[in-house]
Amino acid sequence: KEICLLLKTAVLASNARYELIESPGGEKKYSVIGDPTEEALVSAGLDLGFHRKDLTEKEPRIDEYEFTSERKMMSILRNNERNNILYSKGASEKILENSSFELLNGELKKLNEKRKKELLDDCKKMEAKALRVLAFGYKNVSKNENAKKLKEEGLIFIGFIGMLDPPRKEVKQAIRDCINAGISVKMITGDSEITAKAIAIQIGIKGEIITEAQLEKMSDVALLEKIDNIGIF
Repeated sequence: KEICLLLKTAVLASNARYELIESPGGEKKYSVIGDPTEEALVSAGLDLGFHRKDLTEKEPRIDEYEFTSERKMMSILRNNERNNILYSKGASEKILENSSFELLNGELKKLNEKRKKELLDDCKKMEAKALRVLAFGYKNVSKNENAKKLKEEGLIFIGFIGMLDPPRKEVKQAIRDCINAGISVKMITGDSEITAKAIAIQIGIKGEIITEAQLEKMSDVALLEKIDNIGIF
């Protein structure tokens, strides 16, 4: 039940769409269009029988709460026959921070801080395998509630989805050639710290890692003093 709801939420919290394309030879196949991450989610749902077109016709969009680098999550409010449902996806820590319950073995369980830490530890294990991890949650909303004043809190956490976005085969050698030529190579990424470290090891980028929060607190002078030792931003 949780896996089905997880995939349904992944599809309904995404804007990517697909079209059925016919090749010159008459073969028909789906072509997914949109943000690469959302393409992966919609494609995964399609592979397992969760057709976005069918799902969105049953639960049409009411409003969207867009992703920003500060919020690190996004949600889409949809109209269900009985009530409205808010489907959310985003960084694991943000979704868990805004979740009050989790769906576990078909039952709603209250989420406490200890359990949230356990779930984040599970997420970190996935990220250590160079997976880009997103968390998903939802909540039922009264049809009388004003969509413009709706808060993305009190969610029911469903689970994580990890996506592998492997570096192209030629990247490691290209980085090695740059380093041998005396060029310092830096990685700038929106992935989590753990995922970034795992990918850096794969492609041969070395050096310290600095997060957005750490960078914001640093003065220009402090950054100049450390920048030669930083490999990952």
